[in-house]
Amino acid sequence: MGIGDGSGTRVTLRVGPRHPVPQHENLLEQLRKLVPLRDILTDPSRKLILIDPNQGRRDTLVPPRFDAKERVKTNFHVPGYPDATAKLIIKRATKQFLDEQRRFRLGGILVKSKHAVHEATYFDERLSSDPHAAWFVGSLRCDYIDQLWNEFDNAISADCDPPETNPQPVIDPQRRAGLVREHPFVKSLYGEALKLLRPLVEEERKRAESDRAKIEDSATRRKLDQLGKLASQFLRDETNSEEEPRDQDATDPSNQLREKGYTLNPPFLKLVAGCSARYWLNINTRVFREVREGDSVQVTRMTRDISVHPNIMELEPHPKMPEVLRARWNVTGESRTEATGLIAAVGPVRAETTLEVLGDEKERYKHITSLEFSHARYMVKTDGSRKPIKVLCPLDTAPQGGQLTVTVTDRKFQLKGETHLVPKAESGVAIAKFGVCSKSEGVIATIKASFREQVAEANLVGKDPPGVGIKIKLEDIDLKSQRSQWKGNVLEIAARHPSIRRYLGSKSEEFFGQRHKHFRLLLAEVVADAVVRKALSSFERDGEYDGEVKDWDFYYAEYHRMMSKFLPDAHKLQIPEP
Repeated sequence: MGIGDGSGTRVTLRVGPRHPVPQHENLLEQLRKLVPLRDILTDPSRKLILIDPNQGRRDTLVPPRFDAKERVKTNFHVPGYPDATAKLIIKRATKQFLDEQRRFRLGGILVKSKHAVHEATYFDERLSSDPHAAWFVGSLRCDYIDQLWNEFDNAISADCDPPETNPQPVIDPQRRAGLVREHPFVKSLYGEALKLLRPLVEEERKRAESDRAKIEDSATRRKLDQLGKLASQFLRDETNSEEEPRDQDATDPSNQLREKGYTLNPPFLKLVAGCSARYWLNINTRVFREVREGDSVQVTRMTRDISVHPNIMELEPHPKMPEVLRARWNVTGESRTEATGLIAAVGPVRAETTLEVLGDEKERYKHITSLEFSHARYMVKTDGSRKPIKVLCPLDTAPQGGQLTVTVTDRKFQLKGETHLVPKAESGVAIAKFGVCSKSEGVIATIKASFREQVAEANLVGKDPPGVGIKIKLEDIDLKSQRSQWKGNVLEIAARHPSIRRYLGSKSEEFFGQRHKHFRLLLAEVVADAVVRKALSSFERDGEYDGEVKDWDFYYAEYHRMMSKFLPDAHKLQIPEP
């Protein structure tokens, strides 16, 4: 390339063979859409050239251009930050920007500070997948972002505590996620911008709904309701993950049970001497076809620090998981040890697990040196049910107990029960047990507990219970490349998609196709695909795959496993057997 005369920087990145490099045309298109480059591309004093010496190609990057009409142009003060002002411009484009990647996109509002574009966003994750928000583009400029970044950096360099109004980096240090959503400034900035963007999105939604034609006749509605019930049951069976360890009656098919063919639970346990715990072995007979009901499981202890009862038992059918056999037994701690374990064997299956035997209950909580929640994150089901919350405090801090002060940053979560620390002398801690409930899916908040000068925090995430209230609608909408979209637990099927319109017909034809078998079978396929995608995304989001990096083959196999389970029943509902 050459720098020429004067100063400058030349950077060479040597890409290893394991990193795929896009073809020249694809790379050219991606760079045009790369969010951080947007202002550089439109700067007349800048010039970006993509060179492929292998092909002898040299292309100047041209900024993307599209028509858009200005809807909002305003300046506002950021609440809680008297010196911070922002300028917001929102435009409505003449086309929707659907199916875009977060880093390579034309839609969304560009968030800028004085010298950089940090991200393109709709300020709320729920709007990111809303096609009615996909009409809007624009910019949100706030130079105060740079001031916050420098202030935090200076505080850390001086080994000082940052101020409460700037407790963490305002920009993702890895420059991948844009602004840090948990930062109080970002919450305040985006909250004000949302007040102006959200009405525009709702206006688009109402316009689209008024243009929709009613498609479903009574027979189609009945079929869709049946598919909705089937989907609800399927999702309940397939997705049932929590952030906390599962108890002895856990019934969800874990990743290990699907891949390895068996699970031995708990995988690790701290057991107080003199106390007992239930263990169980689950075996997937689709993986181990030679293992049958009634086969004997032999459990062997590794040391005499534990006892097992019974140590031989027969496999029995699992009451809630078809094609799974199980065995259960009790383990009792006999004497203190830092490490022991047991082995469960039947046929080709040999499973091992480890445990620690504690001398007394105080050892279980010896790590509690300050006020803290029992978990860093709690998933709160949005059916109004009570999520148990536990806060622990060293006994010497609250020897007589005391009243906790508990607050939640979002009123969509409600506290239930008494938030009082109760001293437990035998455990060496004081414990407060209360609950949280919510009816709002997708809401994320911070729960804070304080006692005297100690403060503890945890995250709350509102999540619909798997499969609750699934409703399927056939809508007169166009989702471009998508045949369907999820809105919470409502599945909307796009009647204007070419592959669906061909069999359904149009409004002028009174959607005659819904009475034919071809369309009903297509409907079963579309619903099955959407339901399985929802199940897979739930597994990934909730850590069901143990945080491991899975390749395409793994997800492809999981997709077809679930499709094979759901699709035949969906077909039978649409076309009953004679």
